[in-house]
Amino acid sequence: ESMTPAEPTYAPHSAYHVLRSVNTIDYSVASAGDAADSAPASPVSWSQSNAVVFGRGNRVHYKNMADTEDVAQQLCKITGSLGSLRLVQCGGKDQSNIVALATSGGGVQLWDLVAKKMVCSWKMKNVTSMCFGENMLTIGDEKGTLRHYDTRVLDPTKMKEQLKKVTRHQGRILKAAWKEDGKHLATGDQNGLVLVWDARRPRVPLEVGEMVQRRRKM
Repeated sequence: ESMTPAEPTYAPHSAYHVLRSVNTIDYSVASAGDAADSAPASPVSWSQSNAVVFGRGNRVHYKNMADTEDVAQQLCKITGSLGSLRLVQCGGKDQSNIVALATSGGGVQLWDLVAKKMVCSWKMKNVTSMCFGENMLTIGDEKGTLRHYDTRVLDPTKMKEQLKKVTRHQGRILKAAWKEDGKHLATGDQNGLVLVWDARRPRVPLEVGEMVQRRRKM
C-alpha cells in the first residue's frame, strides 16, 4: 500500500512559514538543445521604483511589482544588428527609473521606464558586467577594463570625454557592485581577484587585508 508523505510543518518564524508567492511571471524561452549552456541568457534586475525588468530573447519586459494584478509590458526589442541581449541592470536611488542594457554586438543603451523610451546609447564591445553607483554607471569588459560613465550627461560624446577608465584587472570582470552610499566599489574577475575602490580615487584600488602579501587584493 502506497503512502503519501505528510506535508512538512515549519516553525512560525521560518522563511518557509512566512514567505508566500504573490507574483509569478512565466516568460521562459525554450532552449535550442539538451545542453545546459544552450539556453539563451535571461538577464533580470529589480528597479528602485519597484519594477522587475527582464529579458526574453531579444525583447526586454518590465512588471510593476506593487500591483499584483498588473501584467508585464514590453519595454523594447533589441535589433538584430546589435546582437543578442546580454545584460540588464536597473539604476540606483538616483536613477530609479533608468535601465541599462548591453548586447553581444557591442551596444549599450539607457532606457527610461516611465517614459518608455531610450535616452542614450553608445557602442562598446565585450561588456561583461554593469552596475550603478551615485550618478555613475560602471561597466566591466572581457579584458578586465573598468569604465565609469556619468549618467547625468546623456550626450554620448560628452560621456566618453568625461569617461574614467581603469585597467588594473588582468581578466574578464565577472561582477561589480557599488556600496549603497556610492563611496566604494567592489569588482571581481575570472582569476579570482577582488579589488575594492574608493570613488574619490577611482584609479587606484584600496589596500585590504591585514598582511602585506594581501595588499590591494583578496
